[in-house]
Amino acid sequence: MRFESKAPMETFDGKTKKISGTVELDPSQLGDEIKTRIEVDMTTLDTGIAMRNKHMYENHLHVDKYPKAVFTGGKLSDLSATSLAEGVTVTGNIAGTMNLHGVEKPLQAPIEMTLQGGALHVTTRFKIKLADYSIPRPQFLVMKLDEVQSVTVDLTARPKAAESEAVPKP
Repeated sequence: MRFESKAPMETFDGKTKKISGTVELDPSQLGDEIKTRIEVDMTTLDTGIAMRNKHMYENHLHVDKYPKAVFTGGKLSDLSATSLAEGVTVTGNIAGTMNLHGVEKPLQAPIEMTLQGGALHVTTRFKIKLADYSIPRPQFLVMKLDEVQSVTVDLTARPKAAESEAVPKP
C-alpha cells in the first residue's frame, strides 16, 4: 500500500508492505458480491524520514489507538468480464466500508483483478479526505498538506493452503 501526500512545496510518499486479510470469490463466476477483509498495519507506514514518521504516527494517525485501517466489502459493479481467466485483467468497481482512525465510512473505488499462477493480483486507487476520518491535517509553519490523500493498494491474494485431513495417530 502506498499513499501520496502533496503540499505546495513538497510531495512525499508513505509505504507499507504489512497488509493482511482474506478475499473470497469464485474466479469462474464473478457475481456482484465479493467477501473481503483487508487490514493495513498503520504502524508500519514509512515516509523515508524517521522524524516525519514519528510525527505522523503520534499527531495525525494516532496509531497507538488506531493501529489498523480495515476495508470490508464488497459489492462489485461495472465488471469488464464475468469470470477471471489466467493472465486476463478484469476491471470494475468495488464498494465496501473503510474503517480508518476509528471512523467507518462507505468507500467505492475502481479495481483491477488478474489471476496469475492461481493467485489473485488486485490493484485499486482511491482518495481519502482526512476530515472524513477525523484525521488532523498536517501543517508545518506556512505549509499545509493537501486535505485529500491519494492511496494505491497493490496486493496479491494466494489460495489458502489445503488443510491436511490426516488425523495424527495416538
